[in-house]
Amino acid sequence: MITQYKISKNEKFWHFTIVSVVILSAIEAPFSTCFNQEISPLSAIIDSIVSILFAIDTYQYTTHVKNGHKYRTNNYKFNNEQKSKLIIGLISSLPLDVIITLSGASHWWRLIRLARVHRLIRSLKVFSLIGSLTVIPIWVKLMLAGSGAIISIHFISCLWHYLQPHPEAITLVDSYILATYWAITTLTTVGYGDITPTTNISRLFTMGTMVLGVGVYGIVIGNIAQMLGERNRYREKAREKIEDLSQFMAHYQVPKKIQIATLGYLNNVLEKRLSDNDSQMIMELPNALRDELTTYMNIKLIKSLKIFSGCSNLCLKEVAKRLEKKSYSPGQKIIKEGDIGNELFIINHGIVEVKKGEEVILKLDDGKYFGEMALLQETNRNADVVAINYCDLYSLDKESFMALIKKFPELLKNFDRKLELKKTA
Repeated sequence: MITQYKISKNEKFWHFTIVSVVILSAIEAPFSTCFNQEISPLSAIIDSIVSILFAIDTYQYTTHVKNGHKYRTNNYKFNNEQKSKLIIGLISSLPLDVIITLSGASHWWRLIRLARVHRLIRSLKVFSLIGSLTVIPIWVKLMLAGSGAIISIHFISCLWHYLQPHPEAITLVDSYILATYWAITTLTTVGYGDITPTTNISRLFTMGTMVLGVGVYGIVIGNIAQMLGERNRYREKAREKIEDLSQFMAHYQVPKKIQIATLGYLNNVLEKRLSDNDSQMIMELPNALRDELTTYMNIKLIKSLKIFSGCSNLCLKEVAKRLEKKSYSPGQKIIKEGDIGNELFIINHGIVEVKKGEEVILKLDDGKYFGEMALLQETNRNADVVAINYCDLYSLDKESFMALIKKFPELLKNFDRKLELKKTA
């Protein structure tokens, strides 16, 4: 969740509190009214506390933000929309339970508390920092959609219970479960027919709920499909790219060996990256930001290597900054026996052979590394290393390594441990 604005922890806590109280009010007000719940001293006290919170929130609403600074003014002119919101805010701040108890007014006045629900919209906008989000995670969308669905079903259930006659002997819990069951089956257009309206007003309400359910059902299914599509869009693009490339090579009758190597390379790239154009995504950013993001792409590669285990995040970041990407074709020598070594190589993709003459000593693939002895000792390479297929490697030169071990001694300890293990092997 990304935005250009910042709010303090206290503000976050306040908005979270208000949103929580609003949701509780949206659930409690229709339930207490439609199920004819008596006002108890405890509920009157709670309602008074909630009213105080809303009064404070309404007062804070007159604190305006300009150029990133908060200020209060008594001369600020509200437009008509702001005036209406302020009036609703003041009404929703009234302690209605206390007023109804003292005046003996009808309990239907408690429905005025539903005016508090408008704060949910405003509070969520403030909590998301004035609607300036550029990226909204799927879990946030699902949470908001789920909360809205629960409140809507609850509201319809309460109205159904009030409009539809029900047996007097039935308990409160059973009444609510039956009403909720009816609301869900009607909204989802299932309608088993075991609960049916028996009065004209309840029939009209049922018809309206059915129409609403059909519309909402289509919207919900569409939104869920869209969210799932957004989540898998890079995977789908990758599949399309691989299919397009396969058809391209088949059309031009590319030899099977090259086809396998090409598809293997592309598949490996797409598995390790978000997409095949990760570098293009960040090309338009300033150089400093682009270098920073490239560094974190490299950190993902090296943090799983044993020679970097136990290193701090700062150490990994500095190592990643100094990595240089190199590519090799099949049959190309990466290291030549007898040369003076001054580089460590990490395999990002591909397979290499370590050879002594014509004898293959071992093969190394993705995530493995070689040439680390050259960073610790002045020594000649004791074997050839040849690329078997198309390889992407990252190299770390000796000069960079010496600068790193001065700053991060734990890195030298890891390499010394590796050297000891190699000597005893």
